Amino acid sequence: LRHEAPQLTGCEQQYDYLFVPDLTRAIVQTLPAAPGYSGIYNIGANRATGLKQLVDTLYEQTAAKVAVTYGALPYRPGQVMHMESNSHKFEAAFGPIVQTPLPRALAATVSYVKQSIAKV
Repeated sequence: LRHEAPQLTGCEQQYDYLFVPDLTRAIVQTLPAAPGYSGIYNIGANRATGLKQLVDTLYEQTAAKVAVTYGALPYRPGQVMHMESNSHKFEAAFGPIVQTPLPRALAATVSYVKQSIAKV
């Protein structure tokens, strides 16, 4: 959005992304649960998406005219390359996590950021 060419790693990482409003809905759906539900519950999309795919989608949605330089930066020592949630325990206790498709979630995020920039 700043019209700067990002210098990135190879973006081979695979991460689990969840739109914040989806996380909020998941937390709210725990409120009517009967007493006795306790413990640690993971909340996520249950699937990893490639970081390069995410960056490419953002580029399409923002109609960016600058080139991304993949591989310009090295990975950090100990870089986590794959992170994927397992929300099955949560879903068994509280029901499915309603998820916004990633392209729609990214479009909403881009819109929010553009509006925030316009206010500054």
